[in-house]
Amino acid sequence: MPPIPRPQSSTVGAIYRAYEEANVQRDGKTIPAGQIAEECSRKLWYDFRWVTPHEDIPGRTLRIFATGTIEEERWIADLRSIGCEVDDRQDDGRHIRIDLCNGHVGGYLDSEILGLPEAPKTWHVGEIKSHNLKSFTALKKDGVQKSKPLHYGQMQTYCHARGRDRWAYLAVCKDNDELYFERGEYDAEYCLRLLAKADSIIQAND
Repeated sequence: MPPIPRPQSSTVGAIYRAYEEANVQRDGKTIPAGQIAEECSRKLWYDFRWVTPHEDIPGRTLRIFATGTIEEERWIADLRSIGCEVDDRQDDGRHIRIDLCNGHVGGYLDSEILGLPEAPKTWHVGEIKSHNLKSFTALKKDGVQKSKPLHYGQMQTYCHARGRDRWAYLAVCKDNDELYFERGEYDAEYCLRLLAKADSIIQAND
């Protein structure tokens, strides 16, 4: 006879519910920059038209998202501690927003960075991510373009929108706190193909 599973702690359950009750969807009206490199155009078409069934995000998952935000703040503090200038907010105090394709493609930048030791005089679009060990190991082996193509497309889109010609990918392994850094160039041809695909999805009736 299988053992009876232990019940979830009431405290833990209450914390998860608090995350769920406080959650407010950020957008929902655009193709997110973080999804624009998705290979399946049908998926993007369904998501953009709200055909994909809506599922409430569990509290545990929302807490993972919050951990990602904490890591962003740590990376920004770390960069400033080594003398970098980091912009992570607009004048109104909100995250830096980008809009493309007549407002139908959008996203929020994690940062723009000046003073990186590798290129101290060049502004970079900065994207900050956290990974589990398996994902982080693949990132170190293959680089961001191959191992995380959605993240790569996101950075290229941000470079295009902000008029930057360099990006910086900053990642942390959640298992051991190891850091990863990679930088690269804006690829105009690649980015314009992504935006053309997005525009065709936006305009397509079926």
